[in-house]
Amino acid sequence: AAQKTQQRNERIDALTRQADQWTGKLTDQDEGVKHRGRKLSDIGAKARFYHAVSEAHLSRIIKVDLAEELFSYHIDDKAKRLAEM
Repeated sequence: AAQKTQQRNERIDALTRQADQWTGKLTDQDEGVKHRGRKLSDIGAKARFYHAVSEAHLSRIIKVDLAEELFSYHIDDKAKRLAEM
């Protein structure tokens, strides 16, 4: 059980790091900073993150706000505690 919890936490950490990178890139784009490659949109970031969370089977723990205009998500602590039991 401890090993599964550790693996789940590592996947959650990796996904949140990716989301933080996208958030930083979106903020930089709004401020006029240019990056290599294609521009990232809030809708595209939401879709990509939602699919990554779904593929990792963590959609009960990491909630992507699809109704929001801007890219946002939150971690459901109650669901995370239930998964650790």
